[in-house]
Parts: sequence; structure tokens; C-alpha cells
Amino acid sequence: MQRYEETKATAALLARNAYESENSPMMWGCGFGWGWLMMSLGTVLWIAVLVVLVWALIRWLNNRPGTPVPPPSGGAQSGPTALEILQQRYARGEIDTATFEHMREQLVATGRHDDYH
Repeated sequence: MQRYEETKATAALLARNAYESENSPMMWGCGFGWGWLMMSLGTVLWIAVLVVLVWALIRWLNNRPGTPVPPPSGGAQSGPTALEILQQRYARGEIDTATFEHMREQLVATGRHDDYH
């Protein structure tokens, strides 16, 4: 009879432990509480940080000054002068005589007839 009582007590203890473990929250009693919200906010925060970093990198790359091109030396010309371009336009018939003379006078007066284009 004593054996039966011990078995019955053990079964009751096991049943109580099983009941308590089924009804207790996960994570050793910490529960979910605000944890899921904090993890979600942390994820959103990291995504926002990454987006801002990518945006800043793109903006920095676009605003970076290009490699400065040195001015042409007094040696060989790299292209036609303004006066040569004007003469070519006149020869092709793109401008009339009055326009050609007016623009040529302006180039000579401003000293820009040797500019490169």
C-alpha cells in the first residue's frame, strides 16, 4: 500500500510539474512582454542606419569635385579657335554676312578669337 501511495504522490508531482511547465511562459519565465517590440525596433533602426549610410555615400560620390583638367599649354592647340568656328559656320551658310562681321568684331574686341572650344 505504501508503494501505491508513493507512486500516486510521484504521479501527482509529475502532473503538477507538467501543468506548470505548460502554463509558464517561454524563455525561463521572462515571457515575451516588450522583447518582440524591442527586437523589431532594433531591426528597423539598423535598416534605417544602412539606408542613411548608402544615401550619404551616394551623395558624397556625386558631390565630389572631379579631377581638375590642367589648362592647355601654349603649345599645340587641341581644337579650333572661336574665330575658326565662326568662319566655318559662315562657310557652311549657317550665318549671313552681317552676323559673321558682327560676331567677328566682337571676338576681336574682346580678345577671344584665340579661345579653344
